[in-house]
Amino acid sequence: MLKLSKKEMLEKWLLLTRMEPLRADCRVTRSYGIDLEALAAIEMRMWYVNLMCHGPLEWLPVTDIAASARLSAGDDDTLTVTLPGECMRPVSVRLYGWERPAAVSPPGSRHALMQTNPFARGGVCRPVAVLGRDGRILRLHSSPGRPADARLQSLMCVADPGDDTYIFHEDALSSIKPLQF
Repeated sequence: MLKLSKKEMLEKWLLLTRMEPLRADCRVTRSYGIDLEALAAIEMRMWYVNLMCHGPLEWLPVTDIAASARLSAGDDDTLTVTLPGECMRPVSVRLYGWERPAAVSPPGSRHALMQTNPFARGGVCRPVAVLGRDGRILRLHSSPGRPADARLQSLMCVADPGDDTYIFHEDALSSIKPLQF
């Protein structure tokens, strides 16, 4: 995995998008125009956010953020996990008492729809986590015991390291598209 500062990433970005290096074999008269570095920094951040939300998981660091998530019991024997702000994409969740982690299912998927039926719902052997439509909560329908006693064992996700840090596998650089002239 690469861990780059914003400055280091901007240097790579400018090189890969063919904005750098500047030609040194000609004379240039400067006129004030757009700030290419500021524009490149915005494009670079948009690329990274898209990578965190939709890119292959093997290109991204997946971390456990269970300590900063909030777990609450619902009225219908479900549990709700409120994802912390740094969570860009939840990957799996596990409660104490489950035999394995639950992969996160998108809303409207077959697994998500099965959770509305108490007889088809996943249990502690095959737990299911359904991502809310807003992308900020997970619904768990497979409570081991009383929902009020449930505790998070792990919450694996792709987390945003902040605006000034870029962490990804070097293969992700291949998804940066150079400018077309």
